[in-house]
Amino acid sequence: MLEPYEGKLSSTVLRGEWDGNVPDLLDLTALGNSKSDNNLPVLIAYLDNSNSRLQIAAVRALGKYDNAEVTNAILDHLDAGQDEDLSTFALKCLKGRDLGKDGVTKVADILLYSNNEQVRKYTIPLLAGNKAQNPEEIKSILKQAMQTETSKANLKMLLEAYAR
Repeated sequence: MLEPYEGKLSSTVLRGEWDGNVPDLLDLTALGNSKSDNNLPVLIAYLDNSNSRLQIAAVRALGKYDNAEVTNAILDHLDAGQDEDLSTFALKCLKGRDLGKDGVTKVADILLYSNNEQVRKYTIPLLAGNKAQNPEEIKSILKQAMQTETSKANLKMLLEAYAR
């Protein structure tokens, strides 16, 4: 039986072996699975890593936590021009969370300015899920996005979200 990972870091994390190191990916998964707040600083630090695979692993691990600190950390590292796989995983991890005003603005920017329809697809339910906090602002964003959306599937989602 495996012992709990809470608060423990493997030697690869402690040595800072970042560049494509498979044990790091496994360490990040284990740290996320622990759901220990003690591991948050290490996981959040990996969001700044130059290796997108490790950033994605950190986002996945952080997605297992449900608190404002994690939501804010993911939002702080979300950018309309970044790696589309990283954006997709970050947006998936934010599903069902309260984004706050700044988070809504950041996700709206991605919806309105990302060239990737897959990434834009994940912004729509996030904004729709935060519609109760500021319905007029969200409706305005959705309406603006409808005018420029090129994907029929995304346009359908926008229309449905706007109508709710």
